[in-house]
Amino acid sequence: AMLNLAETLSSDALEGRAAATAGNEAARGFILKRFETLHLRQFRDTYQHPFAILPGEDDPDAPPRTGVNIVGWVAGKTPGEGPAIIVTAHYDHLGIKDGEIYNGADDNASGTAALIAVAEYFTHHAPEHDVIFAAVDAEEIGHLGSKDFVRAGIVDMDRVALNINFDMVSRSAAGELYVAGTSHYPQLLPLVE
Repeated sequence: AMLNLAETLSSDALEGRAAATAGNEAARGFILKRFETLHLRQFRDTYQHPFAILPGEDDPDAPPRTGVNIVGWVAGKTPGEGPAIIVTAHYDHLGIKDGEIYNGADDNASGTAALIAVAEYFTHHAPEHDVIFAAVDAEEIGHLGSKDFVRAGIVDMDRVALNINFDMVSRSAAGELYVAGTSHYPQLLPLVE
């Protein structure tokens, strides 16, 4: 299922999923369907959380546009209380440049598919703590979706114990797992090891 979703998101039909394009909207539809099928809980009675992309944030000549984050969650043993873990992945990519589609299979259809797979796992294996899943938009033009996710107050950031971000997920034939981020947070090194 993960590979099928990654292939779908990176297909030519989605034209590289650039923020605020028809291909991006189609990708969002596939992700929304998965959130709905998994019956993830919603914040503010919706999975979709739009935000403004203003001129100058990526292209000074572009008109104002809208990006959309997709957010759902699985309840832990004390829903809405205690620490929470956020799993993120951006679903946008570069779109079409000079007539060439930048499909973004690794960056980041793979991470989005991994996010969905982890969400599916936790819908069948109740977690200790709430796990929040955020497929963010407009990463490629300045991490705009992630910035809005933090600013918008959809989630009480004081509850967040950890954010795990999936970006450019692949399979190692040698069975290796690469995890980055411990240089900034050395206290996580024992968990990673």
